[in-house]
Amino acid sequence: METLIQSRERETIAHYSELLKTALALERKVETLAAIRSKEGYLAEWSKEGESFPFVENHCSICVAATLCRSFCRAELSVFRRL
Repeated sequence: METLIQSRERETIAHYSELLKTALALERKVETLAAIRSKEGYLAEWSKEGESFPFVENHCSICVAATLCRSFCRAELSVFRRL
């Protein structure tokens, strides 16, 4: 299972990186990532609070899998941090 999750993580980073390549400012990256994730069913939203950009996903489209295997959540957090 870990091999599958790592593969998905690499593919997601590559895909999102391509979609984010024109977003140079952090605010634009967060805005774009929220739009991408919303299209994938996560109902993502973000805001600007001073120098921070809280990012929230209001729906988890892989909730059942993530409940059984927390590595999915770890991998998604890793993707966000790397981007």
